[in-house]
Amino acid sequence: MSTMHRVNVPQFIKLTESCAKIGMTIYAEGPPGVGKSKSILDWARKVKKRSKGKFGICYLDGANASLMDICGVLMKHERTYKAHDGEEVTINEGEFTFPYRNMQQNSEPDRPRWAIPFTITSDLPVLPPSPETQSQAVVRNLSPPGQLVATPAFSGVNEPVTVRGEGFAPDENLQLHWSRVIGNRMSGRGWQEATKAIVEGRADSQGRAKFQFNVPDDLGGSHTLSVESTRGKQTGNFWIKPTALPLDVNRGPVGTTFRIHLKGVGWSETANIVHVVYDNSYIGYACAFNSQGDIELILQATGEPGWHFIDLYPGIYKGTEVRPNNFRIPQLTYAADHPGEDLPAFRYAFEVTSNTAVGQ
Repeated sequence: MSTMHRVNVPQFIKLTESCAKIGMTIYAEGPPGVGKSKSILDWARKVKKRSKGKFGICYLDGANASLMDICGVLMKHERTYKAHDGEEVTINEGEFTFPYRNMQQNSEPDRPRWAIPFTITSDLPVLPPSPETQSQAVVRNLSPPGQLVATPAFSGVNEPVTVRGEGFAPDENLQLHWSRVIGNRMSGRGWQEATKAIVEGRADSQGRAKFQFNVPDDLGGSHTLSVESTRGKQTGNFWIKPTALPLDVNRGPVGTTFRIHLKGVGWSETANIVHVVYDNSYIGYACAFNSQGDIELILQATGEPGWHFIDLYPGIYKGTEVRPNNFRIPQLTYAADHPGEDLPAFRYAFEVTSNTAVGQ
């Protein structure tokens, strides 16, 4: 059971596990109805690992006293296979991105904070599945298909797709056009939407047409499909989901350079960046807009010999909200309440070796 510091209502946090193997995912649950003060809407989470910690934001509808539970990934790593007692998960208020450390001197000192004991077992670590298998099987809230219907309705880049339409003139030659956003938010030149023909087709005697192609290497999110014909313009929608490629190198000594490669990352302010967490520590974010959905992270292995985990979380690049200010930080509750697109997180593992061998 968690312990609290100076709260005036009975609210409790619990972990789904009190002990776990290295690499396992655990969750914190509760409390229902965290309060009505706007500054209580967000909670920063930290897992104590000696001097290191992983933190992120979990969004709560406190203004409406919602029953939504806190539910964010809290821990995925410990450096060695040795069992550790006395670990502790702490959950503190984080109105300005980071945990507020001297809450007892705040103007509202009764806001709750939690400290939850946890034990890491000596069992072998739980390694993540291959990156290729971590992409989404379902994407929520897709746009309606329109007159042109894609099968499947979403996929990763370079995957095959078929688009069908009807109502064209019999035996008419047609082109399927693909919309895309080009530009960035940093250069001052902005961005614009462009279209290009990606495949040709021909209507049959009944005016039906089929277009087959591999999804362009492009930004993630929605893309408008269109066909201009003698009988007018038809449109449809297709969604590119983010996908992760395997590491180029997944083992080697400290200092080994390795690359994480993502495709189909989005461009909107809720989808254009991923947040990088190495060994439970947030080390920065990467943007996909200017590189047309492609992210390549060049990292160096650090830490003691053994498995080290790298997580990539969705978040929010920019917004108008001032309090709380929780942009460009991992959103641990992305699966339940990301305010924009339905997005995945990805997890990698790298083995630091004690010798100089480098490889897969």
